Amino acid sequence: YRNTKGKATWSEKQAGKARTVFLFITQLPNVSDDTKADAFLAMTNYYKYEENDYTREALKKDNYTQILSLKNISPQMRIKTLQLRKTQKDYLDLLDIKEASDADKAEAYSALAKSIYNTDKKLEYYLKITDLKKPTAYQFYNAIFDAAKIYTDQKKIPEIRKVLSKIDNVDGVPFDKKAQAYRNIGETYFYEKNMPAGKIEIGKVSKIKNGQPKEFVEAFVNNASSYINYQMFKEAQDEYKDALNVKGITDNLKAYVYYNNGNMYYNKSNAAEARKFWDKVTNLKLDSSYFGYKMKTLELIGKSFY
Repeated sequence: YRNTKGKATWSEKQAGKARTVFLFITQLPNVSDDTKADAFLAMTNYYKYEENDYTREALKKDNYTQILSLKNISPQMRIKTLQLRKTQKDYLDLLDIKEASDADKAEAYSALAKSIYNTDKKLEYYLKITDLKKPTAYQFYNAIFDAAKIYTDQKKIPEIRKVLSKIDNVDGVPFDKKAQAYRNIGETYFYEKNMPAGKIEIGKVSKIKNGQPKEFVEAFVNNASSYINYQMFKEAQDEYKDALNVKGITDNLKAYVYYNNGNMYYNKSNAAEARKFWDKVTNLKLDSSYFGYKMKTLELIGKSFY
């Protein structure tokens, strides 16, 4: 290693020594292949002084290739290394390893989907994730929404509902993602003019367990927006009321509700009704992170009435 003045720094020298030690371990005759693999992996932590990112990544990939050439590494080490090298072939190879967990497979399917342009193949990979029994909740709900987006672009409404309805199949999905899935399903029914069915789906939001006040309030306001998009203003107003009735609601959250409720009337050209809600915002004591609602409200009041 050399710095810009041509002289190796102390840190560079130490990194070079560390790499030499780890390289020595990989050449010992009576060391297991997993130990050699660990040494190759440890070496990758000492490439940070190389002159550019391209060189660093090339050296790391060479180490990963060395690991994968070892005949007796454990399945877990092979999986880890394939995930680090990150080529399409690596992810396909990972899927053939019987010891790979559902989370490992989900990571591979997701990476493969993101690496290709073929929409149908992307969809196939996302759906494979949703069919796994034990992916992580994060992997699961992202695959659901990615698949739903493709179906939305294709205008395949029954398929949208089918994939979004899987949201309850895995534990640990966050409140907002469940609420989003129910709301999106409801919107597919609104699109088909089946308002009662849509209301049933959106109504499931209020039954989600273990939600915090902020989560419920934001979900009800989002529900109201969905109703507004389909000119269902009475239902939207009911959602705003539900938001204000959430146990434990703070002034900050009330401001969020009043602001949006006022906007609904303002966009309906009912400025007088809008002001009733906006005035409530101006009378609340808000934290700095929510004070913007008061400023926006005052600006809207000024534009509307003066």
